Amino acid sequence: MECVGIAPYPGSVYPRVAGLITGTLKAENGPTTTYLKGNALEPRGDKQKLIVHVVNDATPNWGGRGFAVGLKAKWPHAQREFRNWVAQNRGHLRLGQVHIARVSADVLIASMVCQKGYGPSPKPRIRYAALHDCLAEVAGAARRLGAAVHMPRIASGRAVGSWFIVEELISSAVTDRGVPVFVYDLPQTTPVQPAQMALESSLE
Repeated sequence: MECVGIAPYPGSVYPRVAGLITGTLKAENGPTTTYLKGNALEPRGDKQKLIVHVVNDATPNWGGRGFAVGLKAKWPHAQREFRNWVAQNRGHLRLGQVHIARVSADVLIASMVCQKGYGPSPKPRIRYAALHDCLAEVAGAARRLGAAVHMPRIASGRAVGSWFIVEELISSAVTDRGVPVFVYDLPQTTPVQPAQMALESSLE
């Protein structure tokens, strides 16, 4: 095994360490990320469905913009549960925290705190290390529930993150742990990849 230091995720000051392992590879047909035309508010499939979305660390009142608007409109008690959860302990609003609310017999919502603040910003607000931690916790919950994970293209809209990085994190934190993921693009829309700002401009 060899290890090498690589650049940190945009938004983090700590470098990453990559391990390189050589050996015989065995092909496995494990879960993958599946892209669908549709709305993540109407997840498909027979399994339990865990819908994930990104929230910021500045306020417990999500639902003002983006995908969260639809979540709040369809399942308002999920936002109320999140707000009450933060009221019990303000530390729940720290980056890397996850709140899961059941909204129906087969649908749950995971609110992942991995965006630093909100509003206009000269650098991306998504924090990739926190997103990875959140996704890993979501994967654990999904495995316990026997659920699949459903989402829009998280963190690549108003959080101005890179979907290429998010894809990598989904793979390492969720599908590589045996949990299938479904990503929804709205019909008649073409996904737009926001320009990822230079690494140095995204550090705190």
